[in-house]
Amino acid sequence: MSAEIILVAGLGRCGTSLALQMLHAGGIACVGTTPSYEDATIDGFRRTDPQAWAACSAGKAVKLLDPHRSPPPLGPRYRTLWLFRDWRDQARSALKFIGASQDRASRKRMEHALKADTDKAVGALWRVGASPAQVIPFDCLLLRPRQTAELMARAIGREINVDRAASVVIDRSPRCYPGLLELGMMAA
Repeated sequence: MSAEIILVAGLGRCGTSLALQMLHAGGIACVGTTPSYEDATIDGFRRTDPQAWAACSAGKAVKLLDPHRSPPPLGPRYRTLWLFRDWRDQARSALKFIGASQDRASRKRMEHALKADTDKAVGALWRVGASPAQVIPFDCLLLRPRQTAELMARAIGREINVDRAASVVIDRSPRCYPGLLELGMMAA
């Protein structure tokens, strides 16, 4: 298979959906549907028939959350964008997303889990030859979308429409948003 699979990977609530939205707007074919690019059928397909999944994903961008729990298959060639976020904000966002308590002890447990899972996740990518080609902080997606789109294009080795990619970013602080932006996007 000649076309590389572009993995947009990270731990939950780190900006993978936004990065895929940017790539899609910039002209890169993506697996899944907007706004989250998460599809249980496609994800299950990756586990049950990795060769067919790889053939369908070749040349496209694919979201991969928690790669240590469900790594991509060995064999295909990958270009990987690794998204990460400040652990405190990511912990707050994850707890908010699942409707869990936001007390200090819960946040600290979630932060600890995120820190531990980061090493495991990056290790899982290395083991299948999908080591991150580029690390992208969540803050950069929001605060410097045009420069981040240029960086993503270089990392994946493809031209993208940088202005269109940057235009999908909603101007906001990188700190944990009080609501769930996804709900508003799905209603639109």
